[in-house]
Amino acid sequence: EEVNVRQGVPARVYRVLLENKNIAYTSGDLHKLIHCKQNQIIDALKKLKQRGYVKHNKPYWIIEEKEEKRTKHP
Repeated sequence: EEVNVRQGVPARVYRVLLENKNIAYTSGDLHKLIHCKQNQIIDALKKLKQRGYVKHNKPYWIIEEKEEKRTKHP
């Protein structure tokens, strides 16, 4: 599924991970799905991780389990 390009990159990354909770993605996978620069994906993932929205188990990224209980988006 392609994501709305009007959203910011962190929101688009977050949405893909949230909608596919059972799938772990590499930054390259997300790059192909979201169609933006690789460094934008990496920056977005770092920001989301710092805020506790995602976790990283090299080389994979997934939604943070506690995120499922949140209603606020990044």
